[in-house]
Amino acid sequence: MKKEINISLIIGLLLQAAVAVWWVSDFNAWRRQTDDHLERVDKILDDTTHRADAIDRELADRLGRIETMLANIENRLDERRSR
Repeated sequence: MKKEINISLIIGLLLQAAVAVWWVSDFNAWRRQTDDHLERVDKILDDTTHRADAIDRELADRLGRIETMLANIENRLDERRSR
């Protein structure tokens, strides 16, 4: 008995293997690109958080100075009223 292999079957299997390799390669490239994008977003979030913390500290300092100035003004007004 002679066994024959159809050439179109071999070509079809090779084509499927090539498509599978291409798909895996494309998926890995997409995953690397997504990972890089997420790293950039994380860095931006960290930078933004640090800047927001610095702004919070600066605003707290300014508010403290304003409160001190208001207290001084109130003390002066009380002194003038008591005269």
